[in-house]
Amino acid sequence: MKLALATTTINVPQTLALYGAYGPDVKMFVTGDINTPPAAYDFCDSVPNCIAGRPASQSSWKCSELLGWQSICRRNIALLEAVRSGAGVILFTDDDNIPCDGSFFHKFTSLFADGFDGIKVSSPNGWFDAGQMLTPAVRHRGIPIEVPSAPPRLDAIIDAHIGVASGLWVGDADVNAVDRIANPPAVYSAAALALAGVVVDPNTKTVFNAQNVAFLRELAPAMFQAPGLGRADDIFASLITQRVMRERGLHVHFGQPFTACWQDRSKASLLKDLSDEMLLLERTAEFANYLHRCELPDSTVVEQVRDIYGDLAHCVWWPKIASEAAFAFLDDIEGVL
Repeated sequence: MKLALATTTINVPQTLALYGAYGPDVKMFVTGDINTPPAAYDFCDSVPNCIAGRPASQSSWKCSELLGWQSICRRNIALLEAVRSGAGVILFTDDDNIPCDGSFFHKFTSLFADGFDGIKVSSPNGWFDAGQMLTPAVRHRGIPIEVPSAPPRLDAIIDAHIGVASGLWVGDADVNAVDRIANPPAVYSAAALALAGVVVDPNTKTVFNAQNVAFLRELAPAMFQAPGLGRADDIFASLITQRVMRERGLHVHFGQPFTACWQDRSKASLLKDLSDEMLLLERTAEFANYLHRCELPDSTVVEQVRDIYGDLAHCVWWPKIASEAAFAFLDDIEGVL
């Protein structure tokens, strides 16, 4: 199954050389921003199958200006390019996430090519936190603060079909800024459950980020990261994606392949993260409950996602720009799917 990588950067993305070595046939689409240094494009041009999109080349997409600049949401342009390339699976990663072994891409593609036989997790409180599978355990960014930690229920499952495969990480764990300020996490290993891999019961809510996650081409419309949401952009996209997956009997998988990431965060960046997470902290449970209850038309993923963003446009706390940009993105992706 053809896989493509999509990311954005404001640095020289040295890690892409390793991705290229591990997957010489994998096309990598890197969207530049207005503050991306020229050296980043020079580096991308030196890596085989790495296509760097300068800002001027992005204007043909209807959603481009609505996404804003100096924003992680520029990754949506890389997503569009990956879909246009014909990829059956798209991988989101950050430019500082290092793949942990040479079978990195194979581990992802095999999950989508074959039905999954193994462990299915659910939870008595309705939420599964993949951070519980790391050592030491952490609370994944986006798990609502009002949801208490609870051990998962484990069941056997045969031939589960994967829609999203979220690879876990070692090093600097992706936790809420509140947790990072109080107790900076450092993950050094994964528990046996993470090594084996699990799928989540479609009736159990979870979240995944955009650091190391692969998904089927047909789900690309739902993986849109909307502007105006701060650090809720990828988390809310994960909840929307799960909603349309439920209509199709698809599962989220957590486990391998892993990436490693260590970041130096200053006090100022931690406080900015906290500010950017206020919507996430205040509204995630409400947002997830809305998605759980909403009825979707019996239609394509594009139309179902359009319906969701249409409903959200009438919500008093929802940023207007998020739905405006989503509608433009959906027009763009409909033309390349």
